[in-house]
Parts: sequence; C-alpha cells; structure tokens
Amino acid sequence: MWILVPILIVLLIALLLAVRLMERKRLQALDMSARQQNIVPIKVITVQADDILRSVRCSGVLQAWQKAVILAEVSGKVISINARVGDQLEPGSPILKIDDEMPTYAVEQAEAKMLQLESNYEISKRELERKKTLYKNKVISEFEFEIARAKVKADQAVLKAAQASLKLARRELRETLITSPIQGILADRSVDVGSNIIKGINVATVVDINRVKIKAGVSDKEVAEIQLGQRVEVETDAYPRQIFIGSVYSVGTKADDSTLSFPVEIVLENQQASLLKPGMVARATIQTGMYVNAVALPQEAMLGPDGQHFTWTVNSSKAYKAAINPIDLIGSDIIIQTGLDPGQQIVISGQDNLFEGCQVHIIGK
Repeated sequence: MWILVPILIVLLIALLLAVRLMERKRLQALDMSARQQNIVPIKVITVQADDILRSVRCSGVLQAWQKAVILAEVSGKVISINARVGDQLEPGSPILKIDDEMPTYAVEQAEAKMLQLESNYEISKRELERKKTLYKNKVISEFEFEIARAKVKADQAVLKAAQASLKLARRELRETLITSPIQGILADRSVDVGSNIIKGINVATVVDINRVKIKAGVSDKEVAEIQLGQRVEVETDAYPRQIFIGSVYSVGTKADDSTLSFPVEIVLENQQASLLKPGMVARATIQTGMYVNAVALPQEAMLGPDGQHFTWTVNSSKAYKAAINPIDLIGSDIIIQTGLDPGQQIVISGQDNLFEGCQVHIIGK
C-alpha cells in the first residue's frame, strides 16, 4: 500500500505537466495562426457627432455680496443691545446703544456757546453799521471804522467755528446709537451690555447674502473665452447633488502679480432660504460657447506628433489611418471637428500592432 502512494503522486504530476504542455501548444498554434493571417485584436468606439459645450472650470470661496464692518465712532459704555447675531436688518436698524449722557452735555454746551457768539456777532454788525454812518459824516476816523469791520469778521469766524463744534457734538450724540448701514444679516457682534468701548473698535459686522459672489483666478488662455453675463454652474461640498446657477459679473484686465492669473467674479442669487453661506468652497463651470456638430474622442485614440495627428479607423475588418485636426481638450476628451464621419469605428486599444490595411478582430467596444 505504501509503495503505491509515491507511484500515484508521480503519475499525477506527469498528468498535470502533460495538460499544461498541451494547453501551451494550443495557444502557440492560435498565436501562429493569427500571425499568419495578420489579424490584430482591437477595441473600438463608434463616432458620434454632437454639439459639445465649451467651458472654463475654476474654484473659489463664497463671499457675501456686501459686507459692512461697523466701527464705533465714539467711546463709552454699551447700555443696550438691540439686535442678535442672525437677525435680519434694514438700513438704519439699531444694533446697540452707547451711553449718551456726556455727548448730550457736550451738545448743550455747544448750543449755549453758539447762542452767545451769535449775540456777539449781531452786536458787532449793528456797531459796524453805526460807525459806518459816523465815518461818512466824518465823525470818526477811518482807523476806528476799520477796527469795527475787523471785529465783525472776527466774530463771524468764531461763530462759524462754534457752529462746526455744535455739528460735531450732535454727530457724536447720534453715533451713540449704532445702526446697520445696509440691508442684511447681523453676522457678528463683538460687544455686550456693560462693555467699555473706544472709538475705532470693531463692534459688529453686517452681511448681505441675498446674493453671493465667487472670486476666482483663470489663465490667460481661459480669460480670453470669458465674457460678462455668461452662464455659470456652481457646485458645493455642502450640497453635492444641487447645481446653483450664476453669471459672470466682472472679468479682470490685469493678472495678479503673485499667481499670474486673471481675476473673475461670479455672482449667484441666494434669496431662496439663503442656502449658500460665505466661506463655503465652490467649484464653478463657466459656459463659454459651443462646438457644433463636433466629435469627442478619448485621448488614447489620437496618435502622432503635433501637426500630424491621426487615428485608426476600421472598415470591413481592416484598419486604416485617418488624419484628424484636434481643436480642444475638454476633460479627458479630444475635440475633433474635421476628419471623421458619424458611424465610423475608431480604435482605442491595440493600435501598437496595426499597420495600413491589416486585418483586425474587434474584441470589445
């Protein structure tokens, strides 16, 4: 029994070797037959002419259409808050109130000062009229008359300075109530009741997001294709299944010195639920035109050096070269407008073994 086991193993190995040898000979015979008949296995696609959209792709970050950073115009303590972050505001809507006790006193003092100087000015004018009559009657000298006239001018100058001081005091009093300069949403408020603020500090930010914009950069070749008003399709990571429609709002005429790209501004309406938020990353496709009745081929179908491009076509199971003139690259496809007819079969795999008029066998499409 133990003697039979090695014999059986040897027989099994011999059988496996014989099967592999037979399979190798069969494949060699098939390969030899194909070589003798010069049949090359290939994969093809069928040419289809269509209108192909031209576009420029770019990306950027969404920004508010308008952004108002509000700075305090006066110093003081915040005594009330009139708006919360996220509130919808109109121009003039109150945001917060600063203590106005001292500005009120300043206005009253400036008003009293102006009343006094107005009175002095009126007295000077009447005195000038009186001395003018005396001067004509040669009762007083020319010097005394000139002094009276100079006093009127001096009193008038002091009065104008007081009027300006009153305007400044009233303005500071108005600025104790901080309001929104635009229609929009209160995006940020950096102070609360009791905060002591100084003039020039940032207290609030209001943004208008009924429209949003994208500022992107494009190459010098791409900027030549872009015009105002062109349709733009925008995608965001926040809403991957939704396309937002916008348009080109402005096109820069000077490239950025650091990036050498030309600035393009895109605007989108955002009134429906304000889905788009400033800070979101957006990808834009600017529709710049259309190739009419053109053919799109995968890049692997085009062969040859620049200026001598060709592709392989199939007719009656034979391969033939066809000169083509590529005019654009869109994604991974070459755009062809001349050289091919709809319905032709184009080789996309197996081109390395082809020669003019050789027999081919299509193994896939």
